[in-house]
Amino acid sequence: MLILLAGCANGSPPGVETGTMSDQPATDSPSAFPNQGELDEIADRIRRLGEGELASVYTGLAIDVENDRVDVWVTDPPRFKAAIDGLPWQQRVRLHPARHAAVDLEPTFQRILREHGHWRQQGLPVAYSGVRHDGSCIEVGTPDPQRAEREFPRRYPGIPMCFSEQADTGNPWEERR
Repeated sequence: MLILLAGCANGSPPGVETGTMSDQPATDSPSAFPNQGELDEIADRIRRLGEGELASVYTGLAIDVENDRVDVWVTDPPRFKAAIDGLPWQQRVRLHPARHAAVDLEPTFQRILREHGHWRQQGLPVAYSGVRHDGSCIEVGTPDPQRAEREFPRRYPGIPMCFSEQADTGNPWEERR
């Protein structure tokens, strides 16, 4: 499972909810948008495709309730388009090119989760981490993003990472185990 926390600076416009592969809809709260439920269903179907037969090209998605669309980032838009052509909701999907598929970044993301204790011992706690829905990087929030920008690439070479300042709140993943 990939985690993308709402605190990430993802640059989405108002009315756009971001998400990555998960078992949960992008939102569980009631919405002022009557199309929210339909878009959630489309997003769930896209996630299932992205977790299944199209995992090698799928990165993530964002629900744009204001424009009645689901934005999907994939490394091979023509292949993804071919897979959804003819489906009744395909005209409500906007495809965007992504640099990396989620499955390519997931192993390093999981490694960061496993090495949470290491980073805490180094005085560089990870407050949150997740694969960005657009496939651009693994987002890492830490109290010292400048130091993380120097040290993380040495431990995880060749993996695109984005760093932001985030207060240390303990181990956010312990509660989920």
